[in-house]
Amino acid sequence: MTRINHGVFGTDQASITFNGGNVAIGRNARVDSAASSHGGPGQNAWNIGVITALSVEMREVVAMLRRLGHTERRTYPGGQRFYESHTEIGTTRLKIVAIQALSPGQRSTPSAYQSLREHYSPAYVVLLGIAGGVHADLHNGDVIIAQEVIYYDLRKETPHGVRRRGQSHPVPATVLHSVNDFFADHETPLRLADEKTRQSFQVLSGPIGSGEAVVADRDAEIRAYISSYNDKTLALETEAGGLAQAFYEGVSGDNAPHGWLVIRGISDLADTAKDDDFHVTAARRASQVLKTLLPYLIAAP
Repeated sequence: MTRINHGVFGTDQASITFNGGNVAIGRNARVDSAASSHGGPGQNAWNIGVITALSVEMREVVAMLRRLGHTERRTYPGGQRFYESHTEIGTTRLKIVAIQALSPGQRSTPSAYQSLREHYSPAYVVLLGIAGGVHADLHNGDVIIAQEVIYYDLRKETPHGVRRRGQSHPVPATVLHSVNDFFADHETPLRLADEKTRQSFQVLSGPIGSGEAVVADRDAEIRAYISSYNDKTLALETEAGGLAQAFYEGVSGDNAPHGWLVIRGISDLADTAKDDDFHVTAARRASQVLKTLLPYLIAAP
């Protein structure tokens, strides 16, 4: 009689080694990576991936996630650290993962984005943290949700001065529909009470500027340029351009998110009074806005 092996067979001289996190053995065996504890290669295995640039931003994100549900830190070979959170919103089970970029600025953000794609495949990526407000309607502690990112560091140096060549990245339509629904269900600008201090702050949506420069001068040339590019620009920050470009270049690749979003708390007004006093408040309120926005993001297609 012929014997058919449907599993794993080895002789007394055989050695079998499995590398990787998920292994299935035997007839009809399979691995459901989307249901695994930390993502893997499955398409959009996690709902939301969050990127921060500063430790104070990550601290406030993790505090918010721990209030929502079970959250733990996972460290991968090579030292990459992620915070994994499992919670429920209504009847929807939600999986959120957060990573801090290795350093602030445009260069490290794409690497953090790629790490999220590789290990967790989130459906949506949110860049969250602080920014300098440049619009008259903004005050320290307010929060903005970006509709568009204007990268202002493309430029030509000439004997007659700098000629900037701005590049605009609109937030993907799938995400903007969710943002529009969010504001349609609330007043505009939305006013929220800080969950810790109960002080009121406003939430607005509009364009933001992104580049490598930290601006601390109301008369800075960058502020004048960004205002001439789009006079509705709300704030300046240093990471969103890298995220937008990474999404644009990898939109059709494996484990590609459906979209991205930027949420920024205003920590200063990009002038000579710039300091660190509002960093914690701005980061905490940005995290609170993300929590409020979550039901709209997970309802997106």
